[in-house]
Amino acid sequence: MTDTTIQIRDLSPPGEILAEAMEERGIQNAELARRAGLSEKHVSQLINARVPLSMDVALQLERVLGIPARLWINLEFNYRAEQKRDQLRADMAGYAHWMRAFPVAAMRKAGYFGQATVGQSVPDRVEALLEFFGVTSPRAWESEWAHATGRFRKSPRFNPDGRALTAWLRRAEIESAAIRCEGFRADRFRRVMQAARSLSTSAPEVFVPELVSLCASSGVALTLIPALPKLAISGVTRWKGPAKALVSLSLRHRSDDQLWFSFFHECCHVLEHKTKAIYIDSAADPDGDPVEQRANAFARDVLIPPDDYARLVQGGRPSLAAIKAFAVSIGISPGIVVGRLQHEGVLGHQHGNGLKRRFAWEFEH
Repeated sequence: MTDTTIQIRDLSPPGEILAEAMEERGIQNAELARRAGLSEKHVSQLINARVPLSMDVALQLERVLGIPARLWINLEFNYRAEQKRDQLRADMAGYAHWMRAFPVAAMRKAGYFGQATVGQSVPDRVEALLEFFGVTSPRAWESEWAHATGRFRKSPRFNPDGRALTAWLRRAEIESAAIRCEGFRADRFRRVMQAARSLSTSAPEVFVPELVSLCASSGVALTLIPALPKLAISGVTRWKGPAKALVSLSLRHRSDDQLWFSFFHECCHVLEHKTKAIYIDSAADPDGDPVEQRANAFARDVLIPPDDYARLVQGGRPSLAAIKAFAVSIGISPGIVVGRLQHEGVLGHQHGNGLKRRFAWEFEH
């Protein structure tokens, strides 16, 4: 028997490998017991996996059989770990009710689990969810997310599906952690917003990486996370310590005016609400919350400054040609102008939609 053979079979019980090594060398239980200073009973228990193989025994077997102690210890650890893993997977069948409250199929389709393969069985799905959330059990998940949900700041009339929301936030958390940011600086972030505004005329394959990079340079980790069923949110802002803001936008947005308005809405929260709260913004109209009204006004005026907007509408409803020319003159997408005019009632909600850019996100193909 070679060391390589043992490494290949490192999930075998150590006793099984020990029995083979003894057979190859023509050693019986009694002889091994004498040479290793063990009792025959202990040797028999080792061979039958009834007792764990300790470090002392591993060193004794190294001397007697010439097989390194580290290989015996690795065999023991891997075998016991696999036994424990099998036991835990059996326990996961009892977590079926918890698992079924999550939109696992939609999460898998949207890439929430990364490259991991998620099986169809209850244990497979429970295990995938636990690994995704970085917890060991539903009780641990409850404890962790009870702490987070206590920080939610949202409209009283906005009651998203709690499990879907935590899944969306967790995906955003994972992606945000991978973004290396400079320390947050409000003055730099204000300059970034002006540069970001001009990106509205670009396609997603251009503006997404550029926008993420710009935000990171001023201490803001921007992520765009696919929405889940029953989760009508537009974005979330929260802080990871005093030097890193996390802004996450929902890919529920189908048109450029919605996405860019949501981005600048969250920018207001970053600049004006540096707290431990998690600001969750609904994709629906606001309910009169002054904080959200302020963020809406901020986004509105950054995208189209008040004086420019007054100039656009001073003669009444502008033509589509005038809208396009106006958008060029202030350096934004014409779809954003259409969205503003529709919101103000200057245009009907069906008028001018051809000027909006519609997005089809990669995960939807």
